[in-house]
Amino acid sequence: MSQPIRVFISYSHDDDAHREFVLRLANRLRAEGVESWIDQYVPGFPPQGWQRWMENEIEQANFVLLICTPLYLKRFRGEDFDGGRGVNFESVIVSQMLYSDRYHNTKFIPVLPEQGAIEHVPTALQIYNTYWLHDAGYQALYRLLTRQPAVTPPPAGERIQLPEKTVAVLPSLSVETAYLQSLLQHSEILFADKTYTALSGQFQQDRSLIPSTCMPGVNKSAVNLMPPQRCFANNASIAGFPA
Repeated sequence: MSQPIRVFISYSHDDDAHREFVLRLANRLRAEGVESWIDQYVPGFPPQGWQRWMENEIEQANFVLLICTPLYLKRFRGEDFDGGRGVNFESVIVSQMLYSDRYHNTKFIPVLPEQGAIEHVPTALQIYNTYWLHDAGYQALYRLLTRQPAVTPPPAGERIQLPEKTVAVLPSLSVETAYLQSLLQHSEILFADKTYTALSGQFQQDRSLIPSTCMPGVNKSAVNLMPPQRCFANNASIAGFPA
């Protein structure tokens, strides 16, 4: 059988009604399987002294409930010394443990009486969940203490295979067409040179012609425009591209 969850309750002695409220909370937790501890359970005083007792209880507890009221907040901050100094001492331990753990908190739980307000929670603890002790709030707190989540995620199922998006493919060009298009683009670059100025106007008017050189019987320095089919048929060189 697993050991019961151990809880220490830190609270200020505001008045008799508040002490009674905390005692009822501790008794209810014990009745429902949580080993809660408060100073009222200690007859007289602990042999090791109250400071050592509080420090041991905080260290041994799985959870520490901080019952936050306006007076508790003042004593937590060290702003009230008229009554007991227990909360002031406990606040030093709580703050140091949070600081040492870089505020990774799995232990300290702010709790408010039913009529409490979030402003009564110490600033360092306001970044965590706060539990109001009405019926729904107590049940949520009890779930946390006993590790009984209200919702458990179902196991992950099989991955769904989604259909691929189909995209129309552009028609492929023949090798000859692709080659000729490349030559036409290159010819436009060549026409930017003064050598081809005389041919550029004709080429712009008829893009079916491409510049060719070195045709049989043609001076090697000559540049002519002719249809690409004739260029291939006569085994000519395309301007800028050797045959």
